[in-house]
Amino acid sequence: MRIPRLVVPVLCLAAAESFIAAPAAQGQANLSPAQRAAITDSIRQFTDAAFAAGRSKDLNRLFSFYSPKTSLLIDGKVKDWAQHRAEARAFYSSLRSVDLRPLTHEIEVLAPTVALWRGEYSYAFTDSAGHVIKGASATTWVIQHGDRGWQIVHVHISDPLPTAKTVK
Repeated sequence: MRIPRLVVPVLCLAAAESFIAAPAAQGQANLSPAQRAAITDSIRQFTDAAFAAGRSKDLNRLFSFYSPKTSLLIDGKVKDWAQHRAEARAFYSSLRSVDLRPLTHEIEVLAPTVALWRGEYSYAFTDSAGHVIKGASATTWVIQHGDRGWQIVHVHISDPLPTAKTVK
């Protein structure tokens, strides 16, 4: 079983610039340590809940963490968000179980309404025949607070790290 590239993201920091330019220009990036800590805690809870939704195979819940207008890059190329969601649904429906766990990560608060989550996570996908693909990857999400609360507004996805392997 091959992991579709849509499943395993990789680092992408440059895309965050367009999301932080306006808040930084307005002086919103001047936050106190207490404000940064509160926003960091909020982002940590948000991302933990997103990973939990992925583990439970609840894609309706998982996609609720993303803006309907999420920008998506796969291997550095702009891709269609609606098509990505459809492909993810097809892939997940073929699986018996999913395990996604954040490993090392950091949260960088850029403004009161913008943060980056970047780090590594482990994954294990078990198909209906019991074959398991496991490995680790890295991702950066641009997360923005708006009318609908915190949402992922940008993600970059790439091939799995070379450690991915199939286990029988």
